[in-house]
Amino acid sequence: MNDEKWYELKEKAKEKFDDFSEFQEAETREDDTGQEITTIIEKMEFTSPLGKLRIERATRPKIIDKKTHYHKGAGGSKADIEYVLSDEEKVHKITIYRRNEMNEWEEMNLPAERINF
Repeated sequence: MNDEKWYELKEKAKEKFDDFSEFQEAETREDDTGQEITTIIEKMEFTSPLGKLRIERATRPKIIDKKTHYHKGAGGSKADIEYVLSDEEKVHKITIYRRNEMNEWEEMNLPAERINF
């Protein structure tokens, strides 16, 4: 889901649901060579006819190449993977959760293209 569609979805949810809330967090991990990969996670929560929902959009740089560095040593061989990231292109992943009876977030199997308010 591109930026424009994501913001349209957010605006529709803000208009329709009184208890709408949104927040954002950053998650950083390292590849095998120590390069940091930061993912920005945008979340929105609201109560719908289906119950309490959370929609997350994870955005990170697009991986354009993967380099494998092999090492042979006295205990066997080892391979480190280095990711080459794009400076301009981003990858977005949408995940939808619903709060279940045990008050835990449960992932729904619903394609992002079918979200409509």
